[in-house]
Amino acid sequence: MQDGRGATRERRAIFALIGVLAGLWAANATGIVASNDGSHVALARALGVRFETSIDPDWRLTVGVDLAERQGRLYSDRPPGTGFLAAPAAWLGARLDGPLLERSRAVGGTVVTPGSRGMRKTYAQRYPDATPLDAYQGTAWWISLHAVGVATLGLAFLDALLRLWGIGFAARAFAVATTGACTLFGPYATALFSHGTAASAMAALVYALAALPGSQDRARALSLLGGFAGAIAVAAEYSLVAWVPLAVLFTTPPRHWTWLAAGALPVALATGAYHAAAFGSPFSIGYHHHVTFDFSHRLSTTFGGDPLGGLWVLFGAGQRAGLLWKSPVVFVGIAALVLGPGRATDGHANIDRRTTRLLLASGVPWMLLLSFHETPWGGATVDYRYLIPALPLFGAGLALAWERWANDMAGAAGIVALALYSGISVWTRFLQWHGGPAFASPLTGLFVAALIAGAGWALAPRLAAVREGS
Repeated sequence: MQDGRGATRERRAIFALIGVLAGLWAANATGIVASNDGSHVALARALGVRFETSIDPDWRLTVGVDLAERQGRLYSDRPPGTGFLAAPAAWLGARLDGPLLERSRAVGGTVVTPGSRGMRKTYAQRYPDATPLDAYQGTAWWISLHAVGVATLGLAFLDALLRLWGIGFAARAFAVATTGACTLFGPYATALFSHGTAASAMAALVYALAALPGSQDRARALSLLGGFAGAIAVAAEYSLVAWVPLAVLFTTPPRHWTWLAAGALPVALATGAYHAAAFGSPFSIGYHHHVTFDFSHRLSTTFGGDPLGGLWVLFGAGQRAGLLWKSPVVFVGIAALVLGPGRATDGHANIDRRTTRLLLASGVPWMLLLSFHETPWGGATVDYRYLIPALPLFGAGLALAWERWANDMAGAAGIVALALYSGISVWTRFLQWHGGPAFASPLTGLFVAALIAGAGWALAPRLAAVREGS
């Protein structure tokens, strides 16, 4: 059993590591990068600034692509879960938009980068007489911080899960670092994409479900957390309705279902109310009213693609998009989840092969559903973005893999080499897509890293005490 001082030191080290990763994301954030996150930002502004569902004043942030229309009004086609969480950041950002625009005009240049090079160019070409993108500098800054913060929570829940399972410090640090720097979890943490929101929500859900069986005093709180996180995941990525309920059914006794449902209820009601207000029915979604992509109007055409081709794109090397091509280290984690812990020790009292296999198996129908998607490569990025919600679970497998196979120099070197290749692959493509240099916002990155590491230093003793007392 680790003493309190040792637990505090480890927590501080993990928080410092997460702070470094968050600083990496924040330093490479360039505001709005594409029509996808632009649509989320427009929705967050509608909800948080104007308290309505239509994005009429800000629809150009979608550059006319990720857009829905109903009865002459324009809406985001995106699921609302990401916008729900980002609404406060949009409200804060709107308070800075005017002052930063005035400052930019005074100094003859932008103070905060409002968008990637490609986004700025496309926006200026299509809407030369409209509100300039520079008018969204405050929004872009706060939204970027929000996205980084959500991803930070995702890694914190990943570490909490591994600590619950009794995984050693080195393996936890490797899993957190690799997930945050060597998979698409990191690049997509720099902007407001639903994939990142859903990934962090899934990390919280998996932690709650894993902690419930051995919990007595915290069962109700964990159930509420799991229900809320699962509902946010589905509200951010509709397809996760094929995973979240199965994860609950496979791993959680029925006595917890009432409080899980209670946690999910507010998000479910808010999502239904948004759909009804925007699209006329709780079950009518933005994709049904899409302006650009006709295939998205029906499930039969949205998920009417070639499943074998889809699997090869998502998990293989099809179009140089999949896990095998971009992040092969993830397969090491998947293999370890299937095999389970490498050795039976007291440290692994809270995890067994059944647990890891059930968590993974509950996600298989969702992964198969994605393989039928009409565009499994995700869009202009051409990557495995649709699998990002599974990366925290795969990341937990990386910790198991480190403990199983990194006991000698050759095993550790092999896993690290795969991680390095994966990191270079995902970040190279990310920088090409953004069309800008690495670490474009170094001061913001340093600020975020120091803030998270400092918060971790202060909170670590209290968290260790709570864990000892639970």
